Amino acid sequence: MSANWPWAPRSRANTNPPLDLAWSHKKSPFLVEHKRDHNQISDVFDDDQPPLANPIPSWLLDDQDCADLKPTPVVATGPMLFPRAIPVPSVPFVPSVPSVPRQSISEELEEAHRRLQQLQMLRSKELMYTNENQQPQNQYEPEVFTAETQWDAPIQHSSFSAPLSTPFWDRIANAEDTTAPNKFRPRLNSVNYRVLLEKNLECDWFLIVDRIVSDNDQQASIFLQQKLKGGSEDIRESIIDSVTALCIPLVTNRFGNFLVQRSIEYASSAKRSLLVRQMVGQMSDLSVDIFGCHVVQKALDFTEDEDLKRQLVDDLLESVADTINHKYACHVWQRVFELDKGMRSAHFMQSVIESLRGRWLDISSSESGSLVIQTMVQNCTYEELALNNALDEISSAVKDLAVSRWGSWVVRQLCSMNGPGGDAIRSLVYEELSHDLSTYGLDYSACRVLETIMQRDEGEDGGGELRKRYVDWLVKGARPPLISLARDSNGHVIVVALLQAGVKKPLENVIRKNYVTLRSSKFGTKICRMI
Repeated sequence: MSANWPWAPRSRANTNPPLDLAWSHKKSPFLVEHKRDHNQISDVFDDDQPPLANPIPSWLLDDQDCADLKPTPVVATGPMLFPRAIPVPSVPFVPSVPSVPRQSISEELEEAHRRLQQLQMLRSKELMYTNENQQPQNQYEPEVFTAETQWDAPIQHSSFSAPLSTPFWDRIANAEDTTAPNKFRPRLNSVNYRVLLEKNLECDWFLIVDRIVSDNDQQASIFLQQKLKGGSEDIRESIIDSVTALCIPLVTNRFGNFLVQRSIEYASSAKRSLLVRQMVGQMSDLSVDIFGCHVVQKALDFTEDEDLKRQLVDDLLESVADTINHKYACHVWQRVFELDKGMRSAHFMQSVIESLRGRWLDISSSESGSLVIQTMVQNCTYEELALNNALDEISSAVKDLAVSRWGSWVVRQLCSMNGPGGDAIRSLVYEELSHDLSTYGLDYSACRVLETIMQRDEGEDGGGELRKRYVDWLVKGARPPLISLARDSNGHVIVVALLQAGVKKPLENVIRKNYVTLRSSKFGTKICRMI
């Protein structure tokens, strides 16, 4: 049987490598003499075989096994040589000590006294030099608040006098020393608003108003608003005069715009007109400002002078195309359309519609423009909207506007108009959507347009022509479109609007025939409960 086969008997010959006596002592300081174990088979484990290549760990050996361990003999490679004699110095070693002359006690005392006199002379010279360069120190007296002492000089800083581009540690190193006597006299930089809150206390209000513009002081704005609310009439007029002098910078300021709005509310008619007149010629820039747009709306609400209000509105007409679709100016335009027609000039609507020619679809489809057009439709008549073919341009884009997120609101507002003009617009919109009612009825935005048409189309006898046409379309066919609309999350709102309007009899038969199908849907169940 070959020893290379897997089932060959395992013996020491084919299990352990041969023992290399030349380097075995390097692995362990001991060699192991294994005694013959009579329990083992003699033909597999013979005594003449070398021991295991890896020695047995010491923690596995007991005391009897340790007795069999013998140290490996160390054989010297050559004879050991020792020096014949150790040299001994003939002269004894004596350390070298520097010779120090011995002094008597009296000499040592004289030397100490002389050194003490030298130190006293140096100290006196240092004090004389310090007194010559030092200025007399004055006792600091706290300042009493007056406008002159408060803002008579710029703010003095020590560590921030260097430009901000300079590294921080360089600014600290080059900072002015404020700890030296009289090098820097601290001065009050903040106003004691608690003292100024007294009702009849006079002050230079212009300087406090200027702090809002120059220092962006929020506390100054809050304080002046409180003085406008609870101060005397003279103080109120003084503050409003100061606000009028800095009107435009305050309007565009983060905290100043609130002060201007409060001034417009509490000012008299004459003072208010004088304050608002500062905005004439600046309406376009102020309307597109994030803070100025609120002040302009407040001015349009509180201004009593009709001529002044027309000037503000006419000033906006110069930039209709740039401001009517703006994020902030759109709110100003909403307020303009909400004004009485007498506050607007005769050519106002014509100028606006002419400026929007060719842009009705883009403006109505945007969020800001949609708000403006809705307000325009809500506050204008059908005749005004029909100027310059504005409605024709909108009607040609009804299909795109109806499925638009923001444009659908414009179409719904048009369909909500009253009178003959409203009926004409609803008929026009329905004719545009009637080509694909199944698709528009399931659309999120277009279904709301159809819902508005069904709600507003009442007719003379309570049932409008458009409503009858739409109901006839819903119930016709082997599988009426009513089933798909009633089961849809968007389309079921049209069916609900029809049922709430009193159109139950034509729809009830179809709903009862398909009751099981409708009950399998969440929205269809809602329709079934209304029967």
